[in-house]
Amino acid sequence: MFRQPDSLYAGVLLCSAIILAVVGGCLFWLRMPGDERLHNYRLSRRFAGWAYLSLAFTDVLWLLFSLEEHELDFTRILVLAVAAVQATMFSGALVTLVNSRFPLARGIRRHLLAVAAGTVLSFGCMFLFPRAFPVFFRLTVAAYCVQIALFVRTFVREYRACRRKLDNFFSDDEMRRLRWVAVSFLMTALIGLTAAAWLVSGLGMPYLFAFTGIYMVFYTFFGMKYINYPAEFGRIAPVIAGDVPELRAAGENIRTALDEWIAAKGYVCPGLSLESLAREVGCNRSYLSRYVNSELGLNFKSWIRALRIAESQRLLLEHPGASVLEVGEMVGIHGRSTFFAQFSEVTGMSPGEYRSRCARGGPIHTE
Repeated sequence: MFRQPDSLYAGVLLCSAIILAVVGGCLFWLRMPGDERLHNYRLSRRFAGWAYLSLAFTDVLWLLFSLEEHELDFTRILVLAVAAVQATMFSGALVTLVNSRFPLARGIRRHLLAVAAGTVLSFGCMFLFPRAFPVFFRLTVAAYCVQIALFVRTFVREYRACRRKLDNFFSDDEMRRLRWVAVSFLMTALIGLTAAAWLVSGLGMPYLFAFTGIYMVFYTFFGMKYINYPAEFGRIAPVIAGDVPELRAAGENIRTALDEWIAAKGYVCPGLSLESLAREVGCNRSYLSRYVNSELGLNFKSWIRALRIAESQRLLLEHPGASVLEVGEMVGIHGRSTFFAQFSEVTGMSPGEYRSRCARGGPIHTE
């Protein structure tokens, strides 16, 4: 039943099992923040911890079991079951990072019941109908791929909704704080599909162990980022948690209030948010959001960006001795590359090109 694996393969599997078990333990036992808005995060961290332990368990299976035909089928069923469990856990954990109010426990329970049913049926088919098992197992793998596709659809929907909320709440690109989440989900889905391809393709063991080394490195990175997520959460908490307190409408004409705010160049202050502007002009946050969206035809981030770039165009001409970086900072955009990217997106040319064309008296065509 047991075999003595090649030392290199055994070393990779043993190292992977130990590292994954340690990261999983950290997810369980390292101190979690007590912020009530992070309730789902704490729950998802426990789910992610179980996912890491299940991956470590898979490595132990491959380290111990021989690859005789019958035992290989047995191990493949277990590997598929563990892969489906970890896909469920990791997907739920990642969705929670972009929507802390996502009904996590209910969705995970439903998928785990489906995984348990599929595993029991696979074992039953293997023992009772061995000739039909190869076809049945391929169908089970196909169902696993459908499961991943459903997770991808859910994540993309929630991620896009989160982006819209952040763009309509902050003037800066706060979504950058969550890009690692999207990359991690993509890698998780690819790893899951790669495992499925191996299960039905009959590729050799060297492929499996190379694959093990790759996901060991990735999941170590992911675990560390996941543990440190609360540090990123503080800034975007009002949107992710959806708990921003509303202000009562002050009755003042919002158009007049915003005109006065624009005339005072309030938009050059860095770190603007929909909430801070609503407080400043004394109106309801939701009403301000609807006004910007419907009357101006822009989300909050695009509107602030347009105002800043228009001001920067004026400053580039009025202060020819000022550097591009200085002009960007004067309008609340920090970082040369960030200012270049935003200026080019709005005008269709770089700040230097805009200044040169104006100095030569040439035509200016902005996008």
